[in-house]
Amino acid sequence: MRFATALSAMQPTPFRRSRDPRRGERGAALIVAIIAVVALLGIGMVTMLAVRSDTSASGADRFQQIALYAAESGAAAGIDFLRSNCKVDGTFFTQYVGQSPPGVTGNGIQPGQTGNPFTNSPSTWYQVTINNNITATEAVAGTDGDGIVVLRSVGYGPNQTQATIEVEVKNPDCVATFCAGEFAQKNRGAMNDTAAIGACGEAAIGAGGWRTVDLSGS
Repeated sequence: MRFATALSAMQPTPFRRSRDPRRGERGAALIVAIIAVVALLGIGMVTMLAVRSDTSASGADRFQQIALYAAESGAAAGIDFLRSNCKVDGTFFTQYVGQSPPGVTGNGIQPGQTGNPFTNSPSTWYQVTINNNITATEAVAGTDGDGIVVLRSVGYGPNQTQATIEVEVKNPDCVATFCAGEFAQKNRGAMNDTAAIGACGEAAIGAGGWRTVDLSGS
């Protein structure tokens, strides 16, 4: 009996593993870390999309500027053409009204073709047309009777961008040359003679909604 009691006392006590109180905290920390990673990924995606959008907008603005530059170049070429192509017989710019004159440098020449002035800028060109000024009181439609026309230049740039410029162009020297002959033939002594008609009269010419270019002295 004593031996059994002593033997029982000698047997080892079963080991009980104590529960680590920080185990639950590690699980919570893992969840927080996953949430943080997902949030950072989301921020990264938003940032990437924003940068891509800004880059796209910057490219579109640059293409639009190229189209505007083309339109301005066309307007300059058209003005230079009108400077030396006004008839002093009273028809002035009539032969070009409603037309897109091929005599305008680079007019209507597509990219890659000979004569296109934008060799270093692909997809860039312009189209220039000449229209009658809307305030003119010409007797015949399409006839320029006052030496004033509206030059319209449409510039084309990359990615199908477009820009349009309209300029009102007048050539007083051309008109004056014509009127001097008219008054000499009709024995009128002054440009403001009440009997004067057409371009040689005092009819008020409205400025319209365009920039006006005066070719005096050309």
